[in-house]
Amino acid sequence: MTIAAVMYGNITLKINGAMDLEEIQFMAKIAYANEAIIRFQGDGHNYDYTVSSTDKQTIRDAIELYRALLP
Repeated sequence: MTIAAVMYGNITLKINGAMDLEEIQFMAKIAYANEAIIRFQGDGHNYDYTVSSTDKQTIRDAIELYRALLP
């Protein structure tokens, strides 16, 4: 199960348990996109977050680490 939360103006992604293939593929789409914009919606408000190159590299590193740890 993946849980995303906004804490102190920053987006925090917490993984609770193993990621399934669909979640890994979703994260990889963000990590390898030329431009990735994530839209947060709630309570009648929208917020668009452009994923930076540094964020994308961090996601790629996390995916590679996760894959390396698989049996």
